[in-house]
Amino acid sequence: MDGSSPLLINIKFIMLKYAVSNKCRVNAFKKSLFLIFLTLLLSCKDKDKRIAQTVNNKQPVVTSKNKAPGPEQDIPCDTTITNDELSAHFLKFNVFQADSAKIKKLFNDNVIVRVVKKEEQGGIFYMYNFSSNSDTIRLFYKPEEGFYIEDAHINSTHILLNKKIFIGMSKADFLQKLALNNITCNIINVENEEATFKSSYIFRNSKLFEIKSRQIME
Repeated sequence: MDGSSPLLINIKFIMLKYAVSNKCRVNAFKKSLFLIFLTLLLSCKDKDKRIAQTVNNKQPVVTSKNKAPGPEQDIPCDTTITNDELSAHFLKFNVFQADSAKIKKLFNDNVIVRVVKKEEQGGIFYMYNFSSNSDTIRLFYKPEEGFYIEDAHINSTHILLNKKIFIGMSKADFLQKLALNNITCNIINVENEEATFKSSYIFRNSKLFEIKSRQIME
């Protein structure tokens, strides 16, 4: 026996127990702080990784300004070529020796015919106007000769055209009929060899939108 009283022994035991308990709490607190720090660190790294993946996966925005024009893209310009079949003879058949009843068959729609008689120094001739809801063909007629196309404006599928041309056909198919594939202009003017008649084929979004035909006046 060391002579210590029971009270002193109890006090020493309580102090030792408190020290051990306090040390455990401190260790537990440090451990909790470490786990919180580790969790935050891993969360930040994961967020940085997601941001990096988003940046890497984001595709560049391509606008029309960045695109080089393809063979079928419409550029606002016009070009002129020579072709008799699709200039003065753009209709399904030649109207020169036809009569008004046959010319009306070019329309797959109700057609109105107006005739005006004119007299000039060269003699008497007649102006014929064939029109439907959306298309018009004007011809002048010399009794001793035949019909001549003055002008035409076509923007529907109700007119029968040469070489199976039709409003709405693709520009690629149209160019194929002319054995061409490198015209990017949206207006293709087709003249006859005598340069007396022109048909303008106008495209929008690489589709035939309308046809305007007329005699070329010198």
